[in-house]
Amino acid sequence: MYVPDDFGSVKAALTGVTSGDTIVVRAGTYYEPGIDFLGKAVTLISEKGPSQTVLDGDFQDTVVIFHSGEGRDSVLDGFTITNGRQWDGGGILVKREASTDPTLSPTIQNCIITANEGTGGGGGMAISGGATPLMRNCLFDANTTLFYHGAGVVVFDSSPEFESCTFLDNDAIGVGGAIGIWGSPSDITLSNCIMAGNAPENIAKVSGNPTITMTYSLSEGDSAAAWFGANCIDADPLLVSGSQGKAYLGRISTGQASDSPCIDTGDPLLGSRIGTTNLDSIVDLQTLDIGFHHYLADQMMEVINLVAGATATLRMSGARPSDLIIMGYSLQGGGPINSYLGQVYLSQPYHTLPTMFANAAGVLEFSTTVPPSLSGVPVWLQSWNQTTLQLSNGVAVVVQ
Repeated sequence: MYVPDDFGSVKAALTGVTSGDTIVVRAGTYYEPGIDFLGKAVTLISEKGPSQTVLDGDFQDTVVIFHSGEGRDSVLDGFTITNGRQWDGGGILVKREASTDPTLSPTIQNCIITANEGTGGGGGMAISGGATPLMRNCLFDANTTLFYHGAGVVVFDSSPEFESCTFLDNDAIGVGGAIGIWGSPSDITLSNCIMAGNAPENIAKVSGNPTITMTYSLSEGDSAAAWFGANCIDADPLLVSGSQGKAYLGRISTGQASDSPCIDTGDPLLGSRIGTTNLDSIVDLQTLDIGFHHYLADQMMEVINLVAGATATLRMSGARPSDLIIMGYSLQGGGPINSYLGQVYLSQPYHTLPTMFANAAGVLEFSTTVPPSLSGVPVWLQSWNQTTLQLSNGVAVVVQ
């Protein structure tokens, strides 16, 4: 299912689908405050990543809400969440109603949560009622509170997990620029995270005796904190801005004066990320870097002159010289199906062309004769870069 192809809005898609479905959202800005998962086990994923796909609350309400027993298979993936405003949880609200929900544990990943307001607390996100969400590879940036605590995230009696998240320049009127925590029991786990530039400090316990476990993370200025755990670093992360945002890691190889201390110092048990911390858009395939990994820059697939009986050209651009490219096509549909590279927009069975190399301009072109019998037949195509582990856009076209 696609937005806006099959449904005119994200809200309409979530209302219309059933558990087990995947909703793919095309690039664009969607002004939709109060997007509710409605308790459904669905994946809501952007087609082009967070820099090109924005869910905007227009300062009217929380942008995205989970409050109906959603589990790990309720997934929000690859959006910028911005301009939300609410007393608690301007960007995202994860609120378990203990009387009706046995659990509340959605997955939120590959998102940029930025410029949201908590008129009370929790500008970026509020988590309450014993919820246990997983935040994986998210950037909490420049969120604010107007009254009290937790500008990035405020936690009430809940146990969230943060994995490969970066908290940057969040500003609370109270305490806890990155995270403010209320009550017991609260059990906060952070691994592979960066905290820097948050005011008045990174993490604050507001009340009770919550447990904080931090490992393999960089938290600037916090080496004396009780929760500063194994393999943590207290230093400037040396972040730099690039094509997809401002959380890349500085490297001598990309022109900075020094290498970030977050390079190759992440949790070795977490494996690699389909994303990059590198201005050169190289996938993080070795020991994991600490912090948020940006969406890889687009590689563009296009089809020229797809006419029955004529010569068509399949073209992929945006690669690097000599990158190894595979082109695939399907006559059955546009998926999506999950792969180790991410979402593949081809339905089974799909077919692949011989492996080829991009030219000196980072472009690959392949020409072939289209069988006359395919006139009027729809075709779905996509390419993937085996060198950078990067997928192109998907293309759906009808043979003329």
